[in-house]
Amino acid sequence: MPMLNEHLEHHVSQLLLAHDDLSSQRITVLANNGNIVLAGRVQSFRRKLAAQEVAAADANVATVVNELIVDPPCDQTDTETALKVNETLDKATDLSSPSIRVDANSGTVTLTGYVGTELKKLRAADIAASIDKVQSINNLLVVNPVQVATNQKHVRTILQSVSNIIGMENEQIRISLVNETARLSGSVDSEWKKEKVETVVCQFGVLNVANDITVEAKET
Repeated sequence: MPMLNEHLEHHVSQLLLAHDDLSSQRITVLANNGNIVLAGRVQSFRRKLAAQEVAAADANVATVVNELIVDPPCDQTDTETALKVNETLDKATDLSSPSIRVDANSGTVTLTGYVGTELKKLRAADIAASIDKVQSINNLLVVNPVQVATNQKHVRTILQSVSNIIGMENEQIRISLVNETARLSGSVDSEWKKEKVETVVCQFGVLNVANDITVEAKET
């Protein structure tokens, strides 16, 4: 026998409240003959997806319409959003790839470039969705292990040239290369090193460079 609407609304609401990432979110549950509508506001796209997964997992729920609005707790520019996604991708050792580009526009993050497997394509989207202010993902990554291997080889060559510069031997630099566009990340201890890395990269046929390397003076 189907659960009464008000009972189902209460049951799903309790499941959402029991979820660590959703207990503090403003979510309203409406039920109609086993069909659930989620309304209200959550702080990230990841939480929006989590709410849908929690509701859909209930055996009494037939369908879920997710009308939740992503409302981040703080203002953040598109550039800052893209940078945060990039930084998080950089830290994902299971996704280590020099072939992903991130762009953000009004809360929509677009991923372009190449990955080695379909699983890594999905993983990249999951990581992007975990960042606050990301409202939707446009995953245009192409599964092309041959291109990834080519990019990895090209990046290793560039990084070797960078490490040959006196004073750059121990700096931690990362390069993401998609076609003729490169993004530089990591940190160095002086502005001239940041500029020098960009100069070296451009010598390898890269036409566009996004230099996100941070300058962090080392303690003496």
